[in-house]
Amino acid sequence: MVRLADRFGMLQEDEKLAAYQQEVFATFSELGRDRQVPKRPALRREEREELDALIAGAVKPNESVGWLGISSEYSPAALHLGLLENGGSPARFLRDAHQPVDLEFRGNLGYGEWTNDDLAEWANQFDVILMSDPVDFNQREGRGFMRPLQRRLCDDLGWTEERIGLIDRARTLRDPLRIRIFAVRPPR
Repeated sequence: MVRLADRFGMLQEDEKLAAYQQEVFATFSELGRDRQVPKRPALRREEREELDALIAGAVKPNESVGWLGISSEYSPAALHLGLLENGGSPARFLRDAHQPVDLEFRGNLGYGEWTNDDLAEWANQFDVILMSDPVDFNQREGRGFMRPLQRRLCDDLGWTEERIGLIDRARTLRDPLRIRIFAVRPPR
């Protein structure tokens, strides 16, 4: 597999990255039951626990919580369980755990086409909305489209943004990604 990847120009020029790729490609032919299935990198346990604690420290026990960003590495279930495990109300958990916390497409309307009224209608369901910068915990291309909605919530609709902390997201063969976490509340 490594030779094939090299032949098709898939190996990085950087020696460290190429060595890592070779190590990963070499395991592709292992068929034993102990082989781990390749997957997107999830938050490490300590990163998730740190994020849970930051959020729980900023959210009151019964407040409804939304998420304005991309939550591939931090699912709505993880958010609700993290709040419950860190002193959140069991009543809130039972009330909200089955409800959507993040944006959903409305028919063919893309997020870039949302008016401020659309954004306000979604946001007004929650007592507090959580956001991160960057919006995607792995900085995937094409996911920055959420940032303008975050800015409009604060700049156009008057929601108040408070930075509640930072987490450092470990990355393979790169410096950690520093992610700022915000709690955003409606205008008074």
